[in-house]
Amino acid sequence: MKKHMLLITTVAFGVLLNPLNSSMIAVGLSRIQQDFQLSYSDASWLISTYYLSSAVAQPVMGKLSDLFGKKRLFIVFRQKTPTSIV
Repeated sequence: MKKHMLLITTVAFGVLLNPLNSSMIAVGLSRIQQDFQLSYSDASWLISTYYLSSAVAQPVMGKLSDLFGKKRLFIVFRQKTPTSIV
């Protein structure tokens, strides 16, 4: 029963993250458009590119986690994220 609840909780959080990401983009879009002097069309391309890359990355990351293990992949990308921000 405990594993079942853990699975449900994990899936629920995953389902909540996609709308959260969408709302962050929607809130920041007007500011991005102003700061970079983008037209509405350019900003639309930005959103489309984000969703396309997300749609491609999710199954790829799933396959990589199947090959190398979820924990190992999480640790590797967690370590790489701060260096990619800088």
